[in-house]
Amino acid sequence: DKRATVPAGFSLTSAYPNPFNPATMLSLVNPVPQHVAVKAHDLTGRTVAVLHEGLLGAGTHLLRFDGQALPSGTYLVVATARTAQVTQAVTLAK
Repeated sequence: DKRATVPAGFSLTSAYPNPFNPATMLSLVNPVPQHVAVKAHDLTGRTVAVLHEGLLGAGTHLLRFDGQALPSGTYLVVATARTAQVTQAVTLAK
């Protein structure tokens, strides 16, 4: 059966690898086509990277967070859609 499966809900999987150096991958599940913003913030709340911003189709999407220019530490990757917001903590270890 090759029918496409519709994702159940908006979610962000654990980053792999985590801790990471210099980059990590996250998987975003988006149940319906909608505007999605995925941003990485440092612990002061400052946005340090934009992983995606704009219309995103339904399905599972791989996003890359590159910490090459950032100092070691913990960052919060926040995915925001019209109906939901999810956060995943990642640690950059240089």
